[in-house]
Amino acid sequence: MPLTISIGPLLLPAPFVLLLLCVAVGLGWVHWRTRQQAPGERQALAQVVQGAVLVGALAARLGFVLHYHQAYLAHPWSVLDIRDGGWAPWPGLMAAWFYAAWATRTARTRQRLVLGAMAAASVLWLGGQAALLWHAPRGQSLPAFASLSMRGAPVQLQCLRGRPAVVNLWATWCPYCRSELHALAQAQGQYPEVQFVFVNQGEAPQTIAQFLQSQRLALDPVVLDGKGELARHYGQTGLPLTLFFDAQGRLVSSRVGVMSQASLQQRIEAAQSAELARLGAAPAPKDPGIGC
Repeated sequence: MPLTISIGPLLLPAPFVLLLLCVAVGLGWVHWRTRQQAPGERQALAQVVQGAVLVGALAARLGFVLHYHQAYLAHPWSVLDIRDGGWAPWPGLMAAWFYAAWATRTARTRQRLVLGAMAAASVLWLGGQAALLWHAPRGQSLPAFASLSMRGAPVQLQCLRGRPAVVNLWATWCPYCRSELHALAQAQGQYPEVQFVFVNQGEAPQTIAQFLQSQRLALDPVVLDGKGELARHYGQTGLPLTLFFDAQGRLVSSRVGVMSQASLQQRIEAAQSAELARLGAAPAPKDPGIGC
């Protein structure tokens, strides 16, 4: 089950909620430790913590963009679209600590308070990341889902074993789905060694065909899931949901929400790396084909 938190109509990724909680803990630490000091001093310390958060976020985004800069060349403005989940956390964490230490370098007492807040937030972040990894839906096998493609061919997801696979759950009414389908279509051509399956949730074939034609999208195969069985299987109410499996049919990672070409590349490479790490232990299974 993808790690998301529902707040009314909003569906927030758990890592983002964890980050907000860490910021709140850092600011709360400063407020508690300086409760006897003048309001001006408390405000100055809080501004240092806020500055560290901003610098860390910029460094984390910049680190990711630099690593996957080729994917952003065609659409440079997409660098500003942080909804794609593209972050490099360790450069961000180091930059935040550096800024906090530099901004308080002339005041030792203030520096101890700020670094204490940074330590509290960092410990929470590391613990939260460990918890998210512990509860991440890794190792789950391909679900026993069978249906027909738009071409009328039978499709069984359990038959995807043999090569890494990307399974995307989408619908035409979902704006984030519409946004990322072009990136997925490009990736399908870029990674011929990876199997892509596009499972539409609950829509009629005519509606799907009209949408694909209007958007000039050549996705294949597009699989029909008229009752939304696959979304219910993963306990997911929001779309899009993208699942990344290794060649042995085991879930490596999942992503709820829109992805850019860069963040999609990051997760595909992670699935491929996971498979390469296993090749030394066992031979790759024979590819039976998507319809078995």
